[in-house]
Amino acid sequence: MEATTYCHSAGLQLATIQTENEALFLKLSYDHDYFISLYWTAARDSQKPRALSWDNTGTEPETLTSIRWRNTVREYQICAAFSSWPTPGQYRVMLPCSAPIGTLCQGL
Repeated sequence: MEATTYCHSAGLQLATIQTENEALFLKLSYDHDYFISLYWTAARDSQKPRALSWDNTGTEPETLTSIRWRNTVREYQICAAFSSWPTPGQYRVMLPCSAPIGTLCQGL
């Protein structure tokens, strides 16, 4: 996955959004000039129907009240992205892993 390679080349890893505080941080980081798009996270197809897992822990992404899920695909080989758009509200979205979008990295 190119997003993983991109983060690793900077000494980082793909981001996980596991707590309400992390979700709030991302919401507060919104910037209409620089942080308004879709960004890959570390969640991807866990080889179970419609299930995702974090790359670094193998656990399923947590349900967060502040960020909803939006599924736009019906096949396997899906990855999860974070949408920073303020309306209709920030959310996590499932996309084909080959979609050309940004990358959200975090420290190791």
